[in-house]
Amino acid sequence: MGAAVLDRDPERCAAADAILGYSIRQLCLENRDGRLRETRYAQPALYVVGALSALAITDRAPEFAIGHSVGEYAALLAAGCFDFETGLRLVQRRAELMARADGGGMVAVIGLERDRVTEVLAAEELADIDVANYNLRRQLVLSGPRGSLPVAIRALERAGSRCVVLEVSAAFHSRYMASAAKEFAVYLQSFSFDEPRLPV
Repeated sequence: MGAAVLDRDPERCAAADAILGYSIRQLCLENRDGRLRETRYAQPALYVVGALSALAITDRAPEFAIGHSVGEYAALLAAGCFDFETGLRLVQRRAELMARADGGGMVAVIGLERDRVTEVLAAEELADIDVANYNLRRQLVLSGPRGSLPVAIRALERAGSRCVVLEVSAAFHSRYMASAAKEFAVYLQSFSFDEPRLPV
């Protein structure tokens, strides 16, 4: 993942290695022991590749920046809110906190509209599952305890959807991240950020 981007910026890769305590290049290109499946490693890797990609755009000034989930940090970097190293420190801490919340998972639901998914979950009394992302009119992502997701999948597939279990280590973008969010908010207080130079 990201070989060309990493090759273009050895100085920032070295800075990332110093912050993380391991080789970002080795992680992204070799993925020993499948570490990229663990959020504590995946998030910094995604940030570094995304950030270096954004910083490599020099032929034109962007009009806006956009990112989803950890991708928001590369977008904020592109908008000038912080430098590369600060962004990586934020993402590293975010990943560490989110990694503590294991035991959950996520599933993409394709082919049913939001209201129908909600009806199916209610009929199965699956109040412990949250809608994590609304991607498209007929595609969303659910997040919740690993024990409840198979029940939801069976019911949703009977209702006509296609379900894809995501390879994640926890129930991200859900109420199960509340504790991590509180700790991260405290961590953020030790930083100062610049106003974005463009819409994010």
